[in-house]
Amino acid sequence: MLMGASVILVGLLLVVFVLLRPAKTESVIESPGISTEVVANTETQLLAGEALIALAVQPGNFPPQLMVGDTVKIAVTPGLDGNGDTRLLPDEVLVSDITGSSESQIESVITVRAPQTLLVSIAASGEIHVAKVNGAAK
Repeated sequence: MLMGASVILVGLLLVVFVLLRPAKTESVIESPGISTEVVANTETQLLAGEALIALAVQPGNFPPQLMVGDTVKIAVTPGLDGNGDTRLLPDEVLVSDITGSSESQIESVITVRAPQTLLVSIAASGEIHVAKVNGAAK
């Protein structure tokens, strides 16, 4: 009898978990002092030479009202070795996903649809700064 009740309880918990979890096409954004939002991921086909590039961005280095679909410019600082200059990368890129910071992760992850060549500039840099601009990504 106790075994049967345990099986039923576990089954009910699994049903509740499946019904209450966010859909796979949604991301939950949580930042200190900012209300929680649910943002739908945009699934798009990449053109030749494009990539989805994930940016780990410190709090305060991007506008809090940034949303999926916004066009942004990216500035990078010198790498950990101190070589290089702070510079604005040439491309305007499109935000395709935003994952907010959490208890275990300080940075937010902003995924952008951009030319593959942008990846090298970002990978070789230090902190990343993102600015929302009024323009259309190419």
